Amino acid sequence: MSFLSPWVLGGLAAVGVPILIHLLNKFRVKSTAWGAMRFLNDAVLKNQRRVKLDELILLVLRCLVIALAVLAFARPVLKGLGVGGGSEPVAAVILLDHSASMGQSDGAQSRFDRAKSEIRSWLDQQDSQSLVGLYLAGSRTVPLIGKPENDFAMVRKSLDEAVVSDYASDFSQALRSAVEALQNVTGHPREIRIYTDGQATAFLKRDELKLLAREHPEIVIRPVVVGEAASENLGITSLSQEGGVPSVGQPVRIRAEVLNSGAAPVNGLAVNFTIDGSQPAGSATIPAIAPGETQAVTMNLSFTDAGPHFVTATVPADALACDNQRNVALDVAGRMDVVIVAGEAMAQAGYFLSRALVPVPREQAEHYFLAPRFANAAELATMIAAAKDERPEIVFLCEPAGLTGEAAEALDTYVTSGGNVVVFPGSASGLGAEGTPEGLVKMLPGTLGAPVEAAANEAPVAWQKDGFTHEITRFWNESSNGGLGSVKFTRHCPLTLKSDAATVLAFADGKPSLAEWRHGKGTVLLFNANLTREWTNLPLHPAFVPFLQRITGFVHDRNRANLNLAPGETLRMPVDDSLAGKDFTVKAPDAANARTAGQVASDESGSYLRYGATEKAGVYQIEVANEPVADFAVQLASSESDLRPVDPAVMTELAEVPRTSATGGDARMVVKKEFWTTLIWAVVALFVAEAAMAHRMSYAR
Repeated sequence: MSFLSPWVLGGLAAVGVPILIHLLNKFRVKSTAWGAMRFLNDAVLKNQRRVKLDELILLVLRCLVIALAVLAFARPVLKGLGVGGGSEPVAAVILLDHSASMGQSDGAQSRFDRAKSEIRSWLDQQDSQSLVGLYLAGSRTVPLIGKPENDFAMVRKSLDEAVVSDYASDFSQALRSAVEALQNVTGHPREIRIYTDGQATAFLKRDELKLLAREHPEIVIRPVVVGEAASENLGITSLSQEGGVPSVGQPVRIRAEVLNSGAAPVNGLAVNFTIDGSQPAGSATIPAIAPGETQAVTMNLSFTDAGPHFVTATVPADALACDNQRNVALDVAGRMDVVIVAGEAMAQAGYFLSRALVPVPREQAEHYFLAPRFANAAELATMIAAAKDERPEIVFLCEPAGLTGEAAEALDTYVTSGGNVVVFPGSASGLGAEGTPEGLVKMLPGTLGAPVEAAANEAPVAWQKDGFTHEITRFWNESSNGGLGSVKFTRHCPLTLKSDAATVLAFADGKPSLAEWRHGKGTVLLFNANLTREWTNLPLHPAFVPFLQRITGFVHDRNRANLNLAPGETLRMPVDDSLAGKDFTVKAPDAANARTAGQVASDESGSYLRYGATEKAGVYQIEVANEPVADFAVQLASSESDLRPVDPAVMTELAEVPRTSATGGDARMVVKKEFWTTLIWAVVALFVAEAAMAHRMSYAR
């Protein structure tokens, strides 16, 4: 016998209260002599023994009421070793792993189906009075039977209807929910049964799981691993578009990464690509992938029309089908207007920009997706004030010195409403400091000091060689893509960032050279050098063209919805205001036809559509008024392709974790029976008996 709340036992001291009252009442008796008293002496002496006995019984009843009430609230329990053997009722919550890796099959049965079979067998062995709850466990927990119930038929029905999902593996949320479900269950031994394929990535939060077990010593956790460790698996863990804006008639670079989580190396692996699910787009070969290694391939694809598209990469089939293909959704651009403001002082910078933005022969330039135009400050104000679908998407401001206060305010309004600006120092000295138009100061991510020139006997400063963290520059972390460390500057303006601005690129000494921030709905980038040969060798550097492509791609994507989501993530996509209030349909990956999914909504930011039923990996196609609006892809978590098993010691630690509680006791002892309900009823019965006896004695006296 032990107690779950032993500190309550201190209340037993209250048993002395009725004893103390009883003794004090004896000293409070006052004698009054009167004549007829002597005739009653014989009767008093005759009844004295009975009265004393009644008082003693009443005192004992009052003491027992207090003692049993204290014991009840201290929650006495009977503990024993282990639970769940089928010989007695238990209260159990079953956590069934429904992550994507449970879809792995041996050719006859998936891990998920095998786990369901084992749960049914366990149910068949349980006492008919047992209570059972059922949760699907993964990165999203689904309570099928949230509170343990004595309804085995419902458990079996829920099992039959359960299906494996595309969510990632994670037991922390599910285990916490199971503990909460069992906390208020009394009168039964309690346990949590985890049915899983034993994937190592599911137990990355094992310290959190062990802590939860220690905090609840009355609940036993029993992991059950189904199936054998996978001997081989190849999975596509990443599929993405690299470079600038995907556009009609231009090469679009697609990168696929493949993980070998098997025990043997794989040689000559072919990765096949298709466009829009049916158009073959080529194949790339990975020469060799060692066990546990990830290798990447790239493929240049071309699109003939603008609008929503998707690319699919596939590898040969194996035991886990869900990671043998992966999709990436693209919004292919047709034509994108760009404005260059250079002026006479920065004519050379404007020339370099125009040639790098359209890196094709002149005869092909009119078909290129970027259409740069030159403008002066006055013309710029008119261009950016046009309707949203007619104004330029990016402004390259090579010469900010010519901006009037009115033009600067117009540019600030343009950015806050979704436009994008790339700013260079130009001929201004101290851009962003005193004398700079207020509209320009508001939108810049920092300030530029006066130009600093390298001395004749000093080497020019250079950009960093590695350690790139920004989306624009991460591309150069791979040496095969070239480098930026040889970009040098003989002149630059010291750049001081605002608190919430981000550094895109830094010099080798760590000082910022290119800054970026979000201003309203638009993006502003600030260089600290002009694109002329007197300032830098960047316009003549091999990385200049891809660098500008990545900048245009970055700002283009910032104003659009993320078209590649994780399972369960909600899509929120801006659309044209003319579509507001109209129904939109979605064709999901597992659906034969499109279904109405909602209406295009509006708020102060504009019109948008919102869709959250993204549990299934694959491609979703959205239409409004029978017109395609977007394709978006839900991508499997890369961790689900890693089928390497968890160390058995981890599972043992979880099941037999040293548990500490206020009662001490054996770490492997579990609650077999609780007595607080019985004690409460005993308290009620004794209280009624005490009240009745006290009432009778008052009349008898």
